[in-house]
Amino acid sequence: MCGKPNRLVNSKSRYLRLHACDPIDWYEWGEEAFQKAMAENKPIFLSIGYSSCHWCHVMHRESFLDPEVASILNTYFVPIKVDREEMPDVDEIYMTATIAITGSGGWPLTVFLTPDLKVFYAGTYFPRDRLVEILNAIKDLWIRDRDRVLAAAGEIQSAVINYLSAQEVKKGININDIFEKAFTEISASFDPVFGGFGFSSKFPMIPYLDLLLRYWFRRGDDTALRMVVRTANSMVRLGLQDHLAGGFFRYTVDRSWRIPHFEKMLYDNAQIARILVDLYRATGSLEYIVTARKTVDFMLENMLSREGLFYSSLDAEADGVEGGAYLWSEEELIEALGRDKAEIAKNIYGWSQTTLIHERMHPVRAMSPMDLARFLKKPYDEALRIYSEIEAKLYEYRLSKKPKPHIDEKHLADWNSLAITALARLYLVTWDQRYLEAARKAADAIKSKMWIGDRVAHVYYEGEASKWGYLSDSSLYGSACVDLYMATNDEKYLEIAVEISQSIEKVFIKDGAIIENPDAPGSKSIAISTFVDSAIPSGASATIDLYSKLYLYSGDNSYREKALEIFRRSSKYIDQVPQQYAAMITYIDTIVNPSYQVAVTLVSEDQGYELFIKNLWKKYWVGVTSASAPNPRSKVLRELYRGKMWGEKPIYYICYGTICALPTQDPEEALRRFDEVKSQNSR
Repeated sequence: MCGKPNRLVNSKSRYLRLHACDPIDWYEWGEEAFQKAMAENKPIFLSIGYSSCHWCHVMHRESFLDPEVASILNTYFVPIKVDREEMPDVDEIYMTATIAITGSGGWPLTVFLTPDLKVFYAGTYFPRDRLVEILNAIKDLWIRDRDRVLAAAGEIQSAVINYLSAQEVKKGININDIFEKAFTEISASFDPVFGGFGFSSKFPMIPYLDLLLRYWFRRGDDTALRMVVRTANSMVRLGLQDHLAGGFFRYTVDRSWRIPHFEKMLYDNAQIARILVDLYRATGSLEYIVTARKTVDFMLENMLSREGLFYSSLDAEADGVEGGAYLWSEEELIEALGRDKAEIAKNIYGWSQTTLIHERMHPVRAMSPMDLARFLKKPYDEALRIYSEIEAKLYEYRLSKKPKPHIDEKHLADWNSLAITALARLYLVTWDQRYLEAARKAADAIKSKMWIGDRVAHVYYEGEASKWGYLSDSSLYGSACVDLYMATNDEKYLEIAVEISQSIEKVFIKDGAIIENPDAPGSKSIAISTFVDSAIPSGASATIDLYSKLYLYSGDNSYREKALEIFRRSSKYIDQVPQQYAAMITYIDTIVNPSYQVAVTLVSEDQGYELFIKNLWKKYWVGVTSASAPNPRSKVLRELYRGKMWGEKPIYYICYGTICALPTQDPEEALRRFDEVKSQNSR
């Protein structure tokens, strides 16, 4: 620790504490900083980043440790640091303004505000000399022409409020037409050569993949499935995946999925694991389920706390070098493997002067074990042994000799909820109890440690939950609890989901408007009411997902109407750019079009039922399952089981939309009827 740390030394955020030894007089986002800005009539210098962000660390070293930068900021500005993962609404507000001003955004986010929190200038990463130039120019402008600055800030604020408070309703919108339009837009952005979307850097874009799988399920269009398969194959086999330890990086900087930006985020790994489970169910390819298991095992080994909650991220840097934990020099390969095996490793992992990063290799799967057998002209079993030995030795070397990335140990409820869903789905196709136990423990920890009376807290860190929570925290947790119910048949999780749905009505819906950040830090500036899906589903989209699932269980039409009302409130904007609402369109499809309801009357454990469930979850389908003893205690299930019979053996009741199959006690017959009822409904 430095001699005289600033006030960030007391922050719970690891990212903010990284700046505790800066010579800058940083404030956290809050009243102390706002009052100082108002009292001294100084502009606010707002810097937003997160702990695993490489360029945030670069700007820190270049600028925020620099005495001249510190002197200007301390004298003429009120400097505020924000961890975007702890306060995503603050980030969303000022990222929206930055994009409006500059046409692009990213992190670190650098924003200049009036004392009443209105933006008048913004950018992202600035090199040290450019930052000094900007600080001096804005300092002089604030002194000489403040009225002009305030007028510009007012105009920008109006534009941001208009965008983030979108509540117009478009009447007469056809949801299936929007579904088609979203498919067309996403297809147009698909890269047919390398997979993924766009033609520069590549992100996983899981909401896009979900919509394409749903489109394939509804329309039987193999083009949609091929796009998902092509994308997933690139993600799994090339540079996005850490082939030695498991887990996925956030994105690749190139079109061909080879060169990653090396941070590992919980939300990416959870969602990728889950989509790989779904893709296994759609295709039967074992590669996807093997990779899903490897990804979740990475999460369990590297990101799981003793309390059962997952940490948020691993840094891109190690020892101040981006990718320092993951890149290999030729000398390191030889030291780890010996010269002969190092040459084989170069072929396996695609060593090429055109793909090296600073003369070092990032492993991609250039060869499969079968390819290696052909290359070495050896039997497959021997090639597989060599392949596995190389991978094991490289991993051992990395653990023992290479620097390790830091872990951001805060727990975020929305990201942990995505992990619960992934674990529950993975359990249902593997029946590996480790995954179910981890899902239960995380779900129970959120309820016991992060429930703050009327909503789920956003952050839990070092034994303390935040005083605020976002719609996405509550809605994603509620939806995850439904998935966990399907994996366990433990009705307590379904009841938690009902409780969450009721809290959403009370806390996040004001005069018919859906507010994502009531009483959260950003609400001091703007109450956000927009529904765009980003790397994860928006809170509004996740709420539709939750309502849709509860509607399928209960038949209570109020859930359906509430889901449709959220969709209507965003329909004008969805109609303009539907691909930005991919998750919402996928979720609303669940109740607009037919979905499965599977109910099993079950008195005790039964091998036939276990076989039925195992085979059922090998299929890709949309809907809900339930198994219950007589008189389910959950109110949601009482309607589902009304009039149903219990016997010595399980009885299987299967409906698809408005068509129901005859009940049966034969699990194999139940599976046949599961397929038949969909085709009957289609006819």
